[in-house]
Amino acid sequence: MQKILQNRRRVVACVALLMLFLGMLLTNFTLSAFGTIQRNNLYLEGSDGVVHAEIFIPQDASSEDKRPGILCSTGGTGNLEVMENICLELARRGYVVITFDPYQVSRSETVKGSDGSDGGTVAYQHLISLDYVDADNTGLLGHSAGTGRIMGIYQSGINTSGIKAMYGLGAVLGATPDMEVDVGFGVGSFDLTSLPKEDPATSTATGTNGAEYLNAKASVNALIGQDSKDTYEFNAWYDTVNGHKMIFYSGFYGHTLAFMVPWSIESVMDFFTTVLPTNTTLENSDLIYLWKSFGAVVALIGFIMLILPLGSWLLDRKFFASLKGTAPEPAGTANLPFWFFFFLPAILSALIANWAIFEGQTWIDANIPFMRAGRTNGFIFWFACNATITLVILVLRFMFDKNIDRNRMKMHLYTGAKGFGKALILGAVVFAVLYAVIMLCTQQFGGEPRFWRIHHVAMSNERIGQFLIYLVPYLFFNLVAGYAQTLGFRIKGLPKWTFTFLILAASMLGSAIYLGNLYVGVFSTGISPVNSAAKSRAVNALFTNIYCYIYTSKIQTYFYNKTGSFYVGSIINGILLCWLSLGMELLTAVV
Repeated sequence: MQKILQNRRRVVACVALLMLFLGMLLTNFTLSAFGTIQRNNLYLEGSDGVVHAEIFIPQDASSEDKRPGILCSTGGTGNLEVMENICLELARRGYVVITFDPYQVSRSETVKGSDGSDGGTVAYQHLISLDYVDADNTGLLGHSAGTGRIMGIYQSGINTSGIKAMYGLGAVLGATPDMEVDVGFGVGSFDLTSLPKEDPATSTATGTNGAEYLNAKASVNALIGQDSKDTYEFNAWYDTVNGHKMIFYSGFYGHTLAFMVPWSIESVMDFFTTVLPTNTTLENSDLIYLWKSFGAVVALIGFIMLILPLGSWLLDRKFFASLKGTAPEPAGTANLPFWFFFFLPAILSALIANWAIFEGQTWIDANIPFMRAGRTNGFIFWFACNATITLVILVLRFMFDKNIDRNRMKMHLYTGAKGFGKALILGAVVFAVLYAVIMLCTQQFGGEPRFWRIHHVAMSNERIGQFLIYLVPYLFFNLVAGYAQTLGFRIKGLPKWTFTFLILAASMLGSAIYLGNLYVGVFSTGISPVNSAAKSRAVNALFTNIYCYIYTSKIQTYFYNKTGSFYVGSIINGILLCWLSLGMELLTAVV
């Protein structure tokens, strides 16, 4: 039997590694447009600090055949991989395209920029210095807060005379009639994030979808010299007051989906091929970036699958063998009290989410200066509230609920506690191996295992320091959740898979209820309560949480069944979630 299990583990590990390698190969091959584009990572030295950038170069670009250059800026806390879909498709159409990690994000230096571009000016100056780039014909594209970053580049005045076109994706540029550029906007029909409920031009609530609301913006009116105009026809070109062109695109998508859905990317292609034409024969709808997303999903699945046989192999080593044990037989039943206590924490979590995530972020930022991961601070506070709710419910049940087995609650806490130190070491070894494999794959194959906003990246020394700080609360919150879930969700008489399913459902319910309520309001009224950049970033992170729970729930139940202890799975999950958060989070610069 032991030999069969070992063989199965080897097969799973081999399949996982194969999926990881092949997925990253497909991602890299797609990002090279099947060998027709050169893609290079750059570290550019600026006056404020080092900027990490990525450049896409058509293979036939040369000093004799100069190409228009385009800079793409991500928004908020997004790293440059967020813009790769758009960069790839623009490069296929003959543009030299550069994108960058803003200062304080991912692999760029954690410094405060001296202009509003967050390092974009450094990347743009590098772009126009290349002898195969037509520095007199360049464009800028920004998503969300990236629109402010490209405005920072333009307003810097440093060799910006060649900028002929600017595009705002998911937000309206603060363009003015004196700017000698063609302007485009692409805003989804339910894209209301980071926008107030009132039109600043009229001070009246719109009650309409995001694109119609933005049509009435004073800055758009000013560009075409018609202050009284309320709306404009989508996908139609207008002459601006200074003789340039403006167009407004829209479609069925929202803020984050703007750089993922085909009809949004088609609009970007339409704009730039119109105002900065190349000799491309590709249709706007000729897109290949989805192959990259498919490769990333395959790689991520392989990455997650690798955790299980790796941890199981370690448990068979002599040093960790004492952690192995047998999970007790299921004792709980799915009666009315069970469902009450199943849903109660999730409902309370959703009710406090808006307050905890945003007020908690403000409080931690103001009072704990060494915790510098801004968005994560709000979630740390929310997780602390969730852990408190869970502990209070457990204590009350222990004291007053006569239907529960108090001895079982005690033994559940004690089982595996003596091996806590070894469990920490095992989690650290799993993390170290996974980290090494990802870094090796990235170096050898290029591309990254990223999908949605999930991105496992190398961390700088500074981020490793923050990782160690945040690891303590992440471990604690996962231990609390792991204790409660493994104690209560193994139900007598139900199949084994329901154990994982119930943990997944319980983990994601709080985020799902909050997001569901939010988007019901968006679709029914056209007005969203997401009215700040901080809330927009938090909503994206909630979607990320839901994705992560898909594999953390499996990790928890797998290692609980292997050891009879909740500690091992909780520790591995805490380390992985901390890595994910700190690898791509915006860090506050130390001034």
